[in-house]
Amino acid sequence: MVMSIAPPPDGPPASAPSRPRLSRRRLGLLAAAVAVAGAIGTAARHRPRTRHEPSAPGTLAQPTPTAPESSTQEHPAGELIIGPASVIGGMTVLRVAASRPGTDLLTHTGAFRGDSTGYTPDGIRLLSLQRGIALRPLSEQPAISDTRPDANFNTTFVAFDGIEGDGEVEVKFPGLGLIGSVPVVASSRAPFRIA
Repeated sequence: MVMSIAPPPDGPPASAPSRPRLSRRRLGLLAAAVAVAGAIGTAARHRPRTRHEPSAPGTLAQPTPTAPESSTQEHPAGELIIGPASVIGGMTVLRVAASRPGTDLLTHTGAFRGDSTGYTPDGIRLLSLQRGIALRPLSEQPAISDTRPDANFNTTFVAFDGIEGDGEVEVKFPGLGLIGSVPVVASSRAPFRIA
């Protein structure tokens, strides 16, 4: 038996179902439209929230843009205020405060170890993407006193190597992630001093 291969007819055979074909141009336009829609959807999901917008259950609110001297994180276990930081005596000192019911945030996250004398820094890190640095707490923490104590918060301080320049820094807080927009203020404006 001999078979010959004939060129296809001008249209689809009558028995074959007709389906729309995408040209390369249409496929490229469709792919571009899907990419743009995905980018818009991602941007909408990740826009910063303000303190007045509730976060979804179990998630953290983004730092409050209206708080120039600290970065506030709300969590079901309590409120966490990080900042400000200030360079004092060649060290960068960072203020960390947790609302009284949320005191466990400091130790249960692994950022601090609690003992009879207070809190010892553990997993907390000071970062500056702008400066290209990542710092661990100093092994010897100086005595730092709070100049504006608040009875509603448990406040502790962490000393790191000194950084240069002003601007904002980021803090890696175990269990909570990266907290950005933490201001670095002049030592005269810092709510603490080295004792």
